[in-house]
Amino acid sequence: MFPKIPRARIYWSMRLTLQSLAILLSGGLVKGGAIERFREALRKYLGCRYVILTSCGKISLYATLKVLKLDESDEVILPAYTVPEVVEVILACNLVPVFVDIDETTYNMNEAAIEAAIGTRSKVILMTHMYGRPCNVDCIMALAKKYHLSVIEDAAQTIGAEYNGKKVGTFGRAGYFSFGMMKHFNTLGGSALVTDDPMMYRDMLSVVEKYPYPTQWSQIKLLCKAMMLHIATNSIVFSICGYPIVFLLRLFGKKFLYNALAGRPIQERFSEDFLDRVRHRFANLQGAIGLMQLRSLERNNEARVRNAGILNDILQLPHSTCTNHIYSQYVLLFKDREEAAARLFNEGIDVTNGYLENCGARFSDGKRNDSFIKSSLAEQHNLYIPIYPSLTERRMKGIALCIQKMYGHIAIL
Repeated sequence: MFPKIPRARIYWSMRLTLQSLAILLSGGLVKGGAIERFREALRKYLGCRYVILTSCGKISLYATLKVLKLDESDEVILPAYTVPEVVEVILACNLVPVFVDIDETTYNMNEAAIEAAIGTRSKVILMTHMYGRPCNVDCIMALAKKYHLSVIEDAAQTIGAEYNGKKVGTFGRAGYFSFGMMKHFNTLGGSALVTDDPMMYRDMLSVVEKYPYPTQWSQIKLLCKAMMLHIATNSIVFSICGYPIVFLLRLFGKKFLYNALAGRPIQERFSEDFLDRVRHRFANLQGAIGLMQLRSLERNNEARVRNAGILNDILQLPHSTCTNHIYSQYVLLFKDREEAAARLFNEGIDVTNGYLENCGARFSDGKRNDSFIKSSLAEQHNLYIPIYPSLTERRMKGIALCIQKMYGHIAIL
């Protein structure tokens, strides 16, 4: 297949590049009015009372847990299938993660397992909306009310999705979104922390406002990285330069380029030293980029849903019963993931396994590996299939037909 298809495509444009360069030349990279304009635009878009912009999703979760005034060894219930950094933040707050397995069709928390996990020290449910698909919010909120638990929403992958006409991330006491470089909403990193609770807002703001602004040099480096990734993930450039490099790296088992293109976070413990390096304010450049990205968010979400529909139709897979699944990722499970990835790569389609893990097995002392069966299957067999908006219908049909040839290797949870 030519041109080749990179696994991911950064949400960027020439217009964003020109605006960013204009901000650079004006000297307004770090401080300026775009921060407040973006904060207010995002607040109106989400339909919530308060928005706080932070440096990353980890900081948003950390600030939220800190202001809940929980006692040491209180418990946070969360899905076993998640990113290890989320668990590291919980542990850094001297809290105990309690894991539940995921649902076999949605990748979200199995609601039936949540109630069984609630104990006398349970204080928080971390309602994690996976791959752009909202959880069963009504069920989880009812459980929280029944047992007097606080709900925090991890909507890092789900900005733009709705549940019963209300934006995901705005149901719990607080929610947070992630705007990482390769996320479907990108502000060169950063995060938004949202709440309707005035006391929560006041306390969280008092934490975040103490953080320093990032340096100009850090913003310049992020801007350069975004522009380079935009060029590198262009299908023609990737075909000529990137694909041969990835081929050689695959040949020698090297993963670092895979991790960069997948937006895979660096695995690093959430220590005080790490906290000092990521604890900073949201920059003016990021605010300006956020304002422009917000204008195209709905259109990009619709494009991913359309592309996911093409795959579902050709592969004869069931369409999501969720009315507002935005498909921030499209995931299939393969019996032999490595062979499937190699065969797709030989067809010119670069794919990746995700960076989510069965954290229930990794962090739960004494738990057997089969305690979280669905989470383990997802970790071991997932492949992320490209569905980003710039892929045309013809290209999506080509991807689907390549996968169709390998149908014996597909195993849906």
